[in-house]
Amino acid sequence: MKFEISSNDWTRVTSSLTQALYTQKSVGDVALNFAIPLTQGAGVNSPFISKLSSAMRQSAKFRILLREQDPNVMEEVGTAIVLIMEKLFPNINFSIEGREKTLFSDLNKRISKMLEGKSPRIQDLLAFRLIILNKDDEQTNIMRCYDILNSLLALFSLLDTTVETGLSWDISVKEVSPLKDHRASVSQKFPNLYLPERSGINPQFQNLVKDYIFLPNPQGYQSLHFILTYRGFPIEIQIRTVNMHHWAEYGPAKHSEYKKSRTFQGIKLEMFDEDLISCPKYEIFNEQLITYPGLVNAVPFFRYSK
Repeated sequence: MKFEISSNDWTRVTSSLTQALYTQKSVGDVALNFAIPLTQGAGVNSPFISKLSSAMRQSAKFRILLREQDPNVMEEVGTAIVLIMEKLFPNINFSIEGREKTLFSDLNKRISKMLEGKSPRIQDLLAFRLIILNKDDEQTNIMRCYDILNSLLALFSLLDTTVETGLSWDISVKEVSPLKDHRASVSQKFPNLYLPERSGINPQFQNLVKDYIFLPNPQGYQSLHFILTYRGFPIEIQIRTVNMHHWAEYGPAKHSEYKKSRTFQGIKLEMFDEDLISCPKYEIFNEQLITYPGLVNAVPFFRYSK
C-alpha cells in the first residue's frame, strides 16, 4: 500500500516524539508515549499516522516485555554463538556484536518502508553481526560464511545436537521471503565486487535465509541473514566477511544513505538523527550505544572478538 503523508502528519510525528523524549525515561516508554498520542485529538484520519502508531506500539510492547521478562536474552544467544564458533571453527578469527535497534533507527526504517509502499513490520529490533576476520581471499571467506551459517541453522533448528549451546528449548528459526535477483545489474555497476557462482546454503535451509551474498541488493550489499526466535523474541543473525562489512558501513551500501533527508509528495522529510531534536535530558540516539545514558533498564550490548 502506498501511503500519502501531509505536512500535518509529519508535524504530528515530530512533536509527539519530542514530547515523549522529555517526559519518559525508558526506551520502551518513550516508544509507547510517542505512538499513543499520534492517533489522539481532532482531525486524525491519516492511514499513515494510524499504521505508524500501530507499528510503534508493537515496538514499545516488545522493548518493555524484553526488559521485564528476559533482559539476558542477548547475552545468552551471543554466548551460545561464541561457544559454537570456538568448538566447530577454532581456526576462524571472527568478531560478533549484538545490539538492540535504537529508537531513531527503528522509526527511520519503519517510515522508509511505508514510503516505499511496504509493511512497517521489522524483525531486527534485536540483532547480531558475525564478521569473518581471516586474512584470506574473499572466495575462501565466503565459503566460511556459508559453513558457519549451515552449522548455526542445524543447531538452532535442533537438527544437530552435537554442541551444547546452553540455550533453552524455546528456540526456532523463521522462514523468510525470497530476494529479488539483481546480480546482472550489480555486476555491471560494481565489476570488482565478488559474486559467487552459486549459493552455499544447505538446500534444507533455503527458505530460512536471505542470501545477500549470492543475491546482493542494488547497492551491492552482501551478507547472510536469518531470523532466530528465542523465548518468543525474534533476533536477526547476520554473517559476513570483513570486506562485506566495510562495503556496508563505508561504501555504496552504507546505512546512512537511508537516513538522509528526502522529499516525498512535495514535503521535505528530515529523517531523524541525533541533531534533529534537542533533548539534553535523555541522550538516547547515539547509534553506537546500547546502554543509553539517562535511560533505565537498558538491554546490554554484546561484543566478542577473537
